[in-house]
Amino acid sequence: MTPEPTSRPKAYVGLFKDNAVAVLDTSTNQVLTTIPVPPGPHGLVVTPDGRKVYVSSDGASTVSVIDTATDRVVRQIEVGPTPHGLAISPDGRQVLVAGFGANHAVLIDTTSDQVAGQIPVPQPHNSAIGRSRAHVQVSMLSAPLVRGGALKRRGYHGAPSGRPGRPRAGRGDPAS
Repeated sequence: MTPEPTSRPKAYVGLFKDNAVAVLDTSTNQVLTTIPVPPGPHGLVVTPDGRKVYVSSDGASTVSVIDTATDRVVRQIEVGPTPHGLAISPDGRQVLVAGFGANHAVLIDTTSDQVAGQIPVPQPHNSAIGRSRAHVQVSMLSAPLVRGGALKRRGYHGAPSGRPGRPRAGRGDPAS
């Protein structure tokens, strides 16, 4: 059965053991449908316009893209083994994937749903992107600090895990 597009307020919840994402009608607190995804849905983010949901699957090597009008997976993006947490830029143009099994963070361009770049990071688990996209924070299980030219060359500045980035003169980000 094909779910009909809906304009009801919805929430998306990863069902790790069921390898699915539940779609909830938040006005009735009822499950509308479940969407099959690759094993271990781990991170979920919704674009600011509400049109797409990105889901990492840590039992696979992909990020699934769900079209919220139809509640169907419309694309699988290869990002490397064991993707964990996701973060989306406030403007919705990029998703940052913590590629735990590949020791890198991956940037996805949400317009094309293609990988736009990779940044070496040992065992990244979760991440956050500041309002201006000038700062990004990546938490890691094995290393205390993201440093180095890879982030800076892309216009990002690393910060110790658990401590927000500090704005630099002329490039500040009040949200970080």
